[in-house]
Amino acid sequence: MKRIQIHVSVGDLAESICFYSALFGGIQPTVRENGYCKWELHDPEVNLSLSQHLVPSGVDHFGIQVDTDEELTEVCRRFEVAEKTRIVSIAVGSSYGSENRSSTVDPQGVAWKTFHVRDAAASFDRSRGD
Repeated sequence: MKRIQIHVSVGDLAESICFYSALFGGIQPTVRENGYCKWELHDPEVNLSLSQHLVPSGVDHFGIQVDTDEELTEVCRRFEVAEKTRIVSIAVGSSYGSENRSSTVDPQGVAWKTFHVRDAAASFDRSRGD
């Protein structure tokens, strides 16, 4: 299964949690930490992450969350085709936990990543600029 991820940088996390919880029918974030929260919803099928970054508020990046390394490889190949091998990085392990990921940037400068999370990290502490 592949799930679209949207990561938004916000100025006031508590206010944004109230807004999105109401938008999602009262569902609270799946993960809630200092400066970060995330919903992994099934209706709509989306991973929405919010964080307070040192970057301007707004969409930080889009992503495609996958369940297996095989799906990750498939999406990485799509990145290569779309961007003519303009892959920015492939990493194992991150501040998010044990994660394989790859990222690219579209022609307008919008960041995209694909990732497979194996286990969650204790805290969130990175921005797109990192």
